[in-house]
Amino acid sequence: MNEQNINGFLEVFKMGIELNLGVFPDIKIVKYGYSCIDGKLTLYLEGSGDEVNILKNYKETTDVAHFYKFSSKGKMVKGNGKITLLESKEDKIYGLNYIKKQSGKDNEYNFNEKELNNIHILKVAVENFYVI
Repeated sequence: MNEQNINGFLEVFKMGIELNLGVFPDIKIVKYGYSCIDGKLTLYLEGSGDEVNILKNYKETTDVAHFYKFSSKGKMVKGNGKITLLESKEDKIYGLNYIKKQSGKDNEYNFNEKELNNIHILKVAVENFYVI
């Protein structure tokens, strides 16, 4: 991934709190956060309430996540990546902190065990994406 493509990705993903997950017609809207560390793009997707079943079912049916996101400036990023369900408390909190940062809140999550058990976080290691 070259720097120009990464900048295009970041331009679209830095705004908003939701993205589209799936392949038409089976598309779900989920909350997200992202990281870009050493040129590696990673998405974190959150499911609680009804979204828990969406994410659990999605992970059970595929190992690759397909996603797309539109920006308010008319650009779109479409891509895919290897999907992992985060299991440990520490991994979930790590992902949740990126999701919270995306929503404009800088403080860290403080959850108890029961709350963390009811939240599903998917990690998507972005492999391919296109800025349109």
